[in-house]
Amino acid sequence: MSSAGAVVQQGSSFVVYCTFKPTCKISRSMHMSIDGSSKTVKQTHKQFNETTISLRVENITEKRTYQCHSDCRLDPCGLDISAGYPPDQPKNISCIYRIHKNDTGSINCSWDRGRETNLMNRFVVWVRTTSGNHTGGPVPICNVFNKGTESPSANFTLPRSVQLMSVWVQAQNSLGSAESSAVNYTLSDIVMPSTPAVDQVECTSRNCTIKVEQPVRTQHLQIQYRDEQQGEWTTYPGSAGLMTSSKTKHISSLKPCSLYHFRARSRFSTGLWSQWSSTIFKCTEEEGHQIAQQCFLCSGFLRQLSDHHWLSERHHEAR
Repeated sequence: MSSAGAVVQQGSSFVVYCTFKPTCKISRSMHMSIDGSSKTVKQTHKQFNETTISLRVENITEKRTYQCHSDCRLDPCGLDISAGYPPDQPKNISCIYRIHKNDTGSINCSWDRGRETNLMNRFVVWVRTTSGNHTGGPVPICNVFNKGTESPSANFTLPRSVQLMSVWVQAQNSLGSAESSAVNYTLSDIVMPSTPAVDQVECTSRNCTIKVEQPVRTQHLQIQYRDEQQGEWTTYPGSAGLMTSSKTKHISSLKPCSLYHFRARSRFSTGLWSQWSSTIFKCTEEEGHQIAQQCFLCSGFLRQLSDHHWLSERHHEAR
């Protein structure tokens, strides 16, 4: 056993004990191994009393295992001791209300958990909501378990009638707990539609027709395009105020035999812009035979981009 328990603060000092049966007095010893190692090292212990030996551990910095040994053919026994820190106060809570379809959505909240504790941490997300004139009591909406450097986050749903919410996070582990400050949100300010998709692009020499599919109906749709040689994105004039779930737009004044990139994003009347859609590539057609060679190069480059995108997708699926 340990004077400080099985979980101790990193850098602390304590005493480990091995207690044997009174009849077992032959070759009592204590061995130690570092986490992940099968190699054990015999330790220099002290006699605590007739049945117990002890070892003082100084400034522990990692997980260790202490084992009790003797020549009495006892079953192996020992103690795993984990070293870490109590949790810091969670900070920088950030929440987004994502609408997946017209009648469903979820809230995603992430936060900064502070320094690495080297222990398993439990985060409890608390929420208080307001619907109309009614404000409910605080509710532990979900639990998140986290160990390592990965930033924690939580997903949960709320009734569509909810207008306001307060969110705070309580962090816990074996060495202590800490609670964040509450953050207040108006859901209409953090609502975000699902990402639209550039479904189809058809081009002539100087014009392209773009069809955009949206999982939900939004009040704003923004389309951008850029020439492969130019590099900077251009926002299509008047590409806002579109109310339908599918919309076709026409972009003019483009250059013949040029490779263009197209993307789209959407937003409700309030809230946040969605993420940008995947980029679609398309070559405009030739205009006169004198630049046919340029169009041939554009088509070849487009095939290279398509092959690279296909290989990237296959690599992602294989992972």
